[in-house]
Amino acid sequence: TTKRDSVAMQSLVKEAIKRYEVAKKPAIRLRYAYQDIRMAFYSGNNNMASDLFNSMITTREDNYLYYRSLSLKAGALYRAKKNNASAYLYSLVFDRCDELKKEAYTGFKWAVNGKISPLLALCKNEHEKAVIYVMQGLYDYDGERSTMLSAMQNAYSLDPKVRGIDILMT
Repeated sequence: TTKRDSVAMQSLVKEAIKRYEVAKKPAIRLRYAYQDIRMAFYSGNNNMASDLFNSMITTREDNYLYYRSLSLKAGALYRAKKNNASAYLYSLVFDRCDELKKEAYTGFKWAVNGKISPLLALCKNEHEKAVIYVMQGLYDYDGERSTMLSAMQNAYSLDPKVRGIDILMT
Protein backbone atom coordinates (compact mmCIF):
# COMPACT_ATOMS: atom_id res chain seq x y z
CA THR A 1 0.00 0.00 0.00
CA THR A 2 1.03 3.56 -0.62
CA LYS A 3 1.92 5.55 2.48
CA ARG A 4 0.17 8.91 2.55
CA ASP A 5 2.01 12.07 3.54
CA SER A 6 -0.36 13.21 6.30
CA VAL A 7 1.70 16.32 7.07
CA ALA A 8 1.50 17.54 3.48
CA MET A 9 -2.19 16.65 3.36
CA GLN A 10 -2.89 18.69 6.50
CA SER A 11 -1.06 21.60 4.91
CA LEU A 12 -3.41 21.31 1.92
CA VAL A 13 -6.40 21.29 4.31
CA LYS A 14 -5.22 24.60 5.79
CA GLU A 15 -4.72 26.07 2.32
CA ALA A 16 -8.21 25.01 1.21
CA ILE A 17 -9.73 26.54 4.35
CA LYS A 18 -8.09 29.87 3.49
CA ARG A 19 -9.34 29.73 -0.09
CA TYR A 20 -12.82 28.71 1.08
CA GLU A 21 -12.98 31.73 3.39
CA VAL A 22 -12.17 34.25 0.65
CA ALA A 23 -14.26 32.68 -2.12
CA LYS A 24 -17.40 34.65 -2.94
CA LYS A 25 -19.38 32.29 -5.18
CA PRO A 26 -21.26 29.46 -3.42
CA ALA A 27 -20.26 26.92 -6.11
CA ILE A 28 -16.57 27.71 -5.61
CA ARG A 29 -16.95 27.57 -1.83
CA LEU A 30 -18.57 24.13 -2.17
CA ARG A 31 -15.62 22.93 -4.28
CA TYR A 32 -13.13 24.08 -1.66
CA ALA A 33 -15.23 22.56 1.12
CA TYR A 34 -15.35 19.23 -0.72
CA GLN A 35 -11.59 19.24 -1.32
CA ASP A 36 -11.01 20.10 2.33
CA ILE A 37 -13.27 17.33 3.64
CA ARG A 38 -11.77 14.88 1.15
CA MET A 39 -8.20 15.69 2.15
CA ALA A 40 -8.98 15.43 5.87
CA PHE A 41 -10.74 12.10 5.30
CA TYR A 42 -7.94 10.55 3.23
CA SER A 43 -5.29 11.77 5.64
CA GLY A 44 -7.08 9.74 8.31
CA ASN A 45 -8.37 12.68 10.33
CA ASN A 46 -11.96 11.53 10.71
CA ASN A 47 -13.01 14.06 13.34
CA MET A 48 -11.68 16.89 11.21
CA ALA A 49 -13.50 15.59 8.10
CA SER A 50 -16.79 15.48 10.01
CA ASP A 51 -16.23 18.87 11.63
CA LEU A 52 -15.30 20.47 8.31
CA PHE A 53 -18.52 19.20 6.76
CA ASN A 54 -20.53 20.63 9.67
CA SER A 55 -18.84 24.03 9.54
CA MET A 56 -18.37 24.54 5.80
CA ILE A 57 -21.51 23.01 4.33
CA THR A 58 -24.38 24.76 6.04
CA THR A 59 -27.23 24.09 3.60
CA ARG A 60 -28.32 21.00 1.72
CA GLU A 61 -27.86 21.28 -2.01
CA ASP A 62 -28.95 18.90 -4.75
CA ASN A 63 -25.44 18.77 -6.09
CA TYR A 64 -22.99 15.91 -6.61
CA LEU A 65 -20.28 17.60 -4.53
CA TYR A 66 -22.68 18.07 -1.63
CA TYR A 67 -23.56 14.37 -1.62
CA ARG A 68 -19.94 13.34 -2.16
CA SER A 69 -19.02 15.45 0.87
CA LEU A 70 -21.87 13.90 2.87
CA SER A 71 -20.62 10.46 1.87
CA LEU A 72 -17.14 11.35 3.12
CA LYS A 73 -18.64 12.46 6.43
CA ALA A 74 -20.53 9.15 6.62
CA GLY A 75 -17.25 7.32 5.99
CA ALA A 76 -15.52 9.33 8.71
CA LEU A 77 -18.30 8.44 11.15
CA TYR A 78 -17.98 4.78 10.18
CA ARG A 79 -14.24 4.86 10.85
CA ALA A 80 -15.00 6.49 14.21
CA LYS A 81 -17.30 3.52 15.04
CA LYS A 82 -20.45 5.68 14.87
CA ASN A 83 -22.15 3.12 12.65
CA ASN A 84 -25.77 4.19 13.08
CA ALA A 85 -25.08 7.83 12.20
CA SER A 86 -22.91 6.66 9.32
CA ALA A 87 -25.57 4.32 7.92
CA TYR A 88 -28.21 7.05 8.22
CA LEU A 89 -26.10 9.50 6.20
CA TYR A 90 -25.38 6.82 3.61
CA SER A 91 -29.14 6.27 3.28
CA LEU A 92 -29.60 9.98 2.51
CA VAL A 93 -26.94 9.81 -0.19
CA PHE A 94 -28.48 6.60 -1.59
CA ASP A 95 -31.90 8.24 -1.80
CA ARG A 96 -30.86 11.55 -3.32
CA CYS A 97 -27.83 10.97 -5.56
CA ASP A 98 -28.01 8.35 -8.29
CA GLU A 99 -24.32 8.77 -9.16
CA LEU A 100 -23.31 7.64 -5.66
CA LYS A 101 -25.99 4.98 -5.11
CA LYS A 102 -23.64 1.98 -5.31
CA GLU A 103 -21.05 3.56 -3.01
CA ALA A 104 -23.73 4.66 -0.53
CA TYR A 105 -25.29 1.19 -0.52
CA THR A 106 -21.93 -0.46 0.16
CA GLY A 107 -21.17 1.95 3.02
CA PHE A 108 -24.66 1.41 4.44
CA LYS A 109 -24.24 -2.36 4.27
CA TRP A 110 -20.93 -2.24 6.17
CA ALA A 111 -22.24 0.18 8.78
CA VAL A 112 -25.64 -1.36 9.44
CA ASN A 113 -24.53 -5.01 9.52
CA GLY A 114 -28.15 -6.15 9.18
CA LYS A 115 -29.58 -4.14 12.08
CA ILE A 116 -31.80 -1.26 10.99
CA SER A 117 -33.96 -0.66 14.07
CA PRO A 118 -31.57 1.94 15.60
CA LEU A 119 -31.56 3.84 12.29
CA LEU A 120 -35.30 4.27 12.20
CA ALA A 121 -35.10 6.52 15.27
CA LEU A 122 -32.74 8.83 13.36
CA CYS A 123 -35.14 9.27 10.44
CA LYS A 124 -36.92 12.62 10.19
CA ASN A 125 -39.96 11.38 8.25
CA GLU A 126 -41.76 8.38 6.79
CA HIS A 127 -39.93 8.66 3.47
CA GLU A 128 -36.52 8.31 5.13
CA LYS A 129 -37.76 5.22 6.97
CA ALA A 130 -39.05 3.77 3.70
CA VAL A 131 -35.59 4.26 2.15
CA ILE A 132 -34.02 2.38 5.07
CA TYR A 133 -36.45 -0.50 4.49
CA VAL A 134 -35.69 -0.54 0.76
CA MET A 135 -31.99 -0.70 1.54
CA GLN A 136 -32.63 -3.48 4.06
CA GLY A 137 -34.55 -5.40 1.41
CA LEU A 138 -31.63 -5.05 -0.99
CA TYR A 139 -29.24 -6.09 1.77
CA ASP A 140 -31.29 -9.20 2.58
CA TYR A 141 -31.60 -10.22 -1.05
CA ASP A 142 -29.40 -13.27 -0.45
CA GLY A 143 -30.95 -13.91 2.95
CA GLU A 144 -34.43 -14.91 4.01
CA ARG A 145 -37.26 -14.20 1.60
CA SER A 146 -39.54 -13.37 4.55
CA THR A 147 -37.20 -10.55 5.65
CA MET A 148 -37.15 -9.05 2.16
CA LEU A 149 -40.93 -9.32 1.91
CA SER A 150 -41.31 -7.64 5.30
CA ALA A 151 -38.91 -4.84 4.28
CA MET A 152 -40.87 -4.31 1.06
CA GLN A 153 -44.20 -4.20 2.92
CA ASN A 154 -42.83 -1.75 5.50
CA ALA A 155 -41.38 0.52 2.82
CA TYR A 156 -44.63 0.49 0.86
CA SER A 157 -46.75 1.25 3.93
CA LEU A 158 -44.54 4.25 4.79
CA ASP A 159 -44.15 5.66 1.28
CA PRO A 160 -45.68 3.78 -1.66
CA LYS A 161 -43.76 5.99 -4.10
CA VAL A 162 -40.29 5.41 -2.60
CA ARG A 163 -37.70 4.78 -5.29
CA GLY A 164 -36.35 1.25 -5.28
CA ILE A 165 -39.46 -0.56 -4.14
CA ASP A 166 -40.05 -1.71 -7.71
CA ILE A 167 -36.65 -3.42 -7.65
CA LEU A 168 -37.57 -5.27 -4.47
CA MET A 169 -40.86 -6.35 -6.02
CA THR A 170 -39.08 -7.70 -9.07
